[in-house]
Amino acid sequence: MDEQPKTFWEKAKSAFNRAKLSRYLSFFAVISGTVILSLYQVGWDPFRIGWEVYVANTALLLFLGIYGLFFGENEGGNLFKTLITGAFQTARDEFLDRVDDVVDKGYADALPDYIVWRYQTDYANACKMKLMSVRVFDSSVLDLNKDDLGRLRTAPLKVGEHYYSQLSEEQYQTIIDIQDGKLFVDYIDDYTFFLNDEDGGGEQQVTRVKNTPKRKEKITWKQRLTRVFMILIVSLILAGFFKKAWEGGDVETANRELVTRLTDLIVSVASGINIARLLNLEDVFVLKFKASYLGLFYVSMENKSFVPTNYEEKAKKEYEEYEKKQAEEAAEVVDQNVVKLPFIAKGGN
Repeated sequence: MDEQPKTFWEKAKSAFNRAKLSRYLSFFAVISGTVILSLYQVGWDPFRIGWEVYVANTALLLFLGIYGLFFGENEGGNLFKTLITGAFQTARDEFLDRVDDVVDKGYADALPDYIVWRYQTDYANACKMKLMSVRVFDSSVLDLNKDDLGRLRTAPLKVGEHYYSQLSEEQYQTIIDIQDGKLFVDYIDDYTFFLNDEDGGGEQQVTRVKNTPKRKEKITWKQRLTRVFMILIVSLILAGFFKKAWEGGDVETANRELVTRLTDLIVSVASGINIARLLNLEDVFVLKFKASYLGLFYVSMENKSFVPTNYEEKAKKEYEEYEKKQAEEAAEVVDQNVVKLPFIAKGGN
């Protein structure tokens, strides 16, 4: 049996885990570099290490690394999503164009039926491909019951007017697996997913517009605080360097600390930007998938390869079946209440 493919949410979780792994590796690289550089400076002699100073420097570098990582991720995410010529905006524009095509044609109401139809079509195609992989080219073999399939393991078979070749053990097991529902084809049954811009957070447009002032204030303060902290951190690093140089301290040591801390900060920011890039690629993939799906839906509606359900006709049919059932039940009640008179033969004494 084939391994089941990952769902959309499993792929999203996998991408998130990859991002977390990148963070952990970045933390490890920063800490390892700090330890190695510190030990190298003192000649690798643990008895010559000023442990209080060492722990303080390590804690500072770790803080710089963590903050720089999240700073880079936040700023990189904003950059990748707002860059007009970037992949995200290009994919988003394509997606919104597909949404406009579907909505303008009045096809949006048919999307739920299309999702079911598309799943059934994809599943049927997956079954055919699976059968072809074991050299079974007649998909009607799936309609046979298990008794007939059991007989096909030893000899060819005629069922009705249809003839079937003998099956190998691999072919037989593949057919049984398909009949038992072990062939998995994933799909997304929420039609709103295909019509909403993911960047909108699932929020309705009117609600989003009404909440614009609050959202702008939140964004503004978030960006301000992020940049203030970054300015403060760089200022503290530079201030420590100039203080040591001004007081006539070891300028060479001050230079090393300055370079180490700035390098730590810059590398961490670059790592955060790389994480944002990877997450952005996942968002781009989602938008492209939605655009492609809506494009196929639009073409299927245009060329009539998919005909949506007429809900009024469906309701009419359900009502007629209900009326018929009511009439049958009423007739049955009447039959049960009919008094059967005893039979009286004609004639007699």
